[in-house]
Amino acid sequence: MVTIHYITPDFAVAPQLEAEDFGALARRRFRTIIDNRPDDEPGVSVASGEARALAGRLGLVFRYLPVSCCDVLERKVIACSAEALAGLPRPILAYCKSGTRSAMLWALASVRWSPLDVVMRQLRAAGFEDLAEVITDDLAAEAARFTPGRRAAA
Repeated sequence: MVTIHYITPDFAVAPQLEAEDFGALARRRFRTIIDNRPDDEPGVSVASGEARALAGRLGLVFRYLPVSCCDVLERKVIACSAEALAGLPRPILAYCKSGTRSAMLWALASVRWSPLDVVMRQLRAAGFEDLAEVITDDLAAEAARFTPGRRAAA
């Protein structure tokens, strides 16, 4: 079974899933799987089409939101992640190569509705201390865009 890192009680991240992981995730009562790994990225063992089929057979919602490491800070990418997190059934598991990219996307989206210090604390508690430090400025900038009275240009 893949290693799962819970960031909140209803959101977790994981590294690349294998076919046999989907059943275990359903048994753990996840309702949505988000695939943040592009199919053409080296090392993908379960392509998005197969992952969608596996999830569907188990009654899981599947969302393919591929994001390369270079695009993770793009506003459109963050907006798509925020939309998915706000609208998909929970609990949600998002995955990529290591889980870090999915954690970063969660954090960048979450500062839209949660205070920055809470998001940082959740990242650290989930074992992403280094990530929290690396993206502090990006999180603060994204949070400022959605703080009343400090909204930046979209």
